[in-house]
Amino acid sequence: MNYPALSLRALAGVTGITSAVAAYPVASDLFGTIPGGVVLASSAAAIYAGWHVVATSSDTDKRVIASAVAGVFAVAMVAGIHNSAQLATATAATTAATEADRLYQEQETARMAALSAMTAELRATQKSKYPGEYAALQKQVDRLSTPTVRQATASQITQGLTDTGGVYRWAVSSVFELVTPALLLLAGMFSRRNPTATATATPQPFEVEEVEETATAPQPEAAVTATPTTTAPQPIDLLAEHAIAPNGEGNVTAAAIVAATGCTDWQAKDAMKKAAEQGILTKTGTGGATRYRYANKLRAVK
Repeated sequence: MNYPALSLRALAGVTGITSAVAAYPVASDLFGTIPGGVVLASSAAAIYAGWHVVATSSDTDKRVIASAVAGVFAVAMVAGIHNSAQLATATAATTAATEADRLYQEQETARMAALSAMTAELRATQKSKYPGEYAALQKQVDRLSTPTVRQATASQITQGLTDTGGVYRWAVSSVFELVTPALLLLAGMFSRRNPTATATATPQPFEVEEVEETATAPQPEAAVTATPTTTAPQPIDLLAEHAIAPNGEGNVTAAAIVAATGCTDWQAKDAMKKAAEQGILTKTGTGGATRYRYANKLRAVK
């Protein structure tokens, strides 16, 4: 079992879930609690599956389609994370501003009540008889007549918070959507470096026949010991011997090697690369247009 690849895929699943949780507030606000969760879970699954196909499939068409689907959902997820952060900021600012409005109203109510009481007492005080007390009351009335400094309202504080924000906010929002494909691509690399697990899991026909014959007709110990062990031919050896027949265009293909040896597609392609390095095959083209032919064409025809 390839534990490094499994560990990387599990970690990629954790990052995918984390990004979905981060984008949940805006999804819940748009679609509702349960529908928003379903939308995010489906998006996270599509992103994970798409990058997994890109990392493990050898079919170019499938990889292109999977990367396009994963990319679309990843962009939507990044936008959801960014907008969720903006929504949280706006909600916190609105709560704070609303509390400031309440405190301001309480202060104003208390000021007006104190001003009314001081004004009534000032009117009842004779300036000629009590000049000192009258002057003190007049100062208090003047002070209470000045309104309290108005704090910023909820609309003023939250104004502009729905803007797109700086580039750094988008960069932070996209962190998980960059980490997830990176982890899955690394997991795919580890899987390709350990192809023995796949090859071992694929039973060969002659092995099944040997087990059946042993079960039905057990042989004496000496006879079993004398039976030679059959080993699967190595792709590089068959290429060196020109034992792999070219196709109608004269090209040696990975499919022909797989059919002749029972190896994996990855092992067949690796054998062709090594054969080209050793001069057994000649390579032309790049990418999907790469073709291999025997270096000795006359021998290949024979």
